[in-house]
Amino acid sequence: MGWLSLQTRIRIGTLLFAGVLALLGLDHAAGSDAGFTLLVGLLVAGGLYEFYAMMVPGWGRLPSSVGVAGGALLVGLNWLEIHWAGATNVPWTGLLLFLLVFGAFAQHMATSEPSTLPRLFILVFGLIYIWLPMSFALRLRDFQPRPDLGGVGPGEALCFFVLLVCKMTDAGAYFAGKAFGREKLAPVISPGKTVEGAFGGLAAGLVFGLGTWACTSLWLYYSWWAAVVLSLVVSVAGQLGDLSESLVKRYARTKDSGALLPAFGGVLDLLDSFLVGVPATYLCVLALPAHDPTGGAWHAVPLR
Repeated sequence: MGWLSLQTRIRIGTLLFAGVLALLGLDHAAGSDAGFTLLVGLLVAGGLYEFYAMMVPGWGRLPSSVGVAGGALLVGLNWLEIHWAGATNVPWTGLLLFLLVFGAFAQHMATSEPSTLPRLFILVFGLIYIWLPMSFALRLRDFQPRPDLGGVGPGEALCFFVLLVCKMTDAGAYFAGKAFGREKLAPVISPGKTVEGAFGGLAAGLVFGLGTWACTSLWLYYSWWAAVVLSLVVSVAGQLGDLSESLVKRYARTKDSGALLPAFGGVLDLLDSFLVGVPATYLCVLALPAHDPTGGAWHAVPLR
């Protein structure tokens, strides 16, 4: 990633951000979430590809391909379970996970190679680490609109919220760390991160979180104090996700997660803050009360 200037990375990041916004807009116009689901599936597949390449260099094409394809397929099954929950009671994602794990165990029993079992755990851990958190993005996107507020739903705004807060937290931490960083935050895991940078990221996440709340439909659902709580929780969660991925890279003895997105050090480097930030957002909005600004009544936002 070092061969690209900061200005170039900012330009590419801005274009990617605009692309995601355009995709959300197209989905909204079409009354669908198919484009967003496809994007999540591609990111999960790319993240898994890089994760397996980092953790087991030279791993056979078949095992890594099974994990990558399995992650993408799990995203598709998540979408089916959300939209077709009334049509079937079969837990498809759980069934596919079982088949993947059982198939890996069967391979271990067939080959009896000592290295197969650790690789099995890496295969399963990759799915838990990357697919499972990102599956919450589909649930978050699918929050239903409230009829009493004219059918304006918070799902798209929540996806925009977590995207902006996580990435602005990253940017705030970087610039604050460069300007004021003194005390190391986690020197063993990521020597470049500082306590001052973490607080700078927290401040940036709060500012952009409140800005998103004020400029989108989120103000129709949540009070300003709920937006403050959500912004702080997501900002902290995003930084924890960044540190977690730094730990994985330190174990793999690599600086970048891969070369699929060289401007950002790889797909997994792009996703790291979301791997904790997205589930944190989902759980937080379930816990926070929603409100009707016209009447002041408090009640939860329904899920599909």
